[in-house]
Amino acid sequence: MDKPDWVTNEASWIKTCKKVVARARDLEENRIGVIVCAREMCKLAFWLRAEDDQDFKVFRDIDSDSAHLPAGQERQRWAQSALQREDVKIAEVENAWHSAAIKAAQSLKQKYESHEKHT
Repeated sequence: MDKPDWVTNEASWIKTCKKVVARARDLEENRIGVIVCAREMCKLAFWLRAEDDQDFKVFRDIDSDSAHLPAGQERQRWAQSALQREDVKIAEVENAWHSAAIKAAQSLKQKYESHEKHT
């Protein structure tokens, strides 16, 4: 991906591009789940001004579908009994979105990984 005209801090932009690639790899290699990946990708899409990108849109849809569910660090603030109940719902969302998330992650990785090789 070529650097957009709006970029004024190239180092920060490249760092954010690398984070997209890292989160995509984390998802592909099962280091993070679909929901955690979606929440991270939504933040990165904002910083890259790429909210309209169809691959980022997949993650926005996942985030919207799972906004009420505890994931990542947030789970530490939930009672164990509540987590057990919500884990069933989390598994349903993770399973429903897994294929679409992997496909979107692979596409984003391909778009943004060129910056990893040049810096």
